[in-house]
Amino acid sequence: MASIPRTVKGKKSVFFKDPAVDQLMTFIVELMAEVSVLRDRVDTVEELLERHTPIKPEAIETFEQI
Repeated sequence: MASIPRTVKGKKSVFFKDPAVDQLMTFIVELMAEVSVLRDRVDTVEELLERHTPIKPEAIETFEQI
């Protein structure tokens, strides 16, 4: 079994002069990713409801759009 290194090499990327702006942008991008995932899951649940399929966690996880 391979081990994964737990340390980061190199410096943290800096895009703005103010580190607070970098933190804010990171937060916004992470939040956008979470919203995107939630939208996909809501779309999946809506599709399953339209198909009259029971809504179970495994049905959502294995769903494939036709």
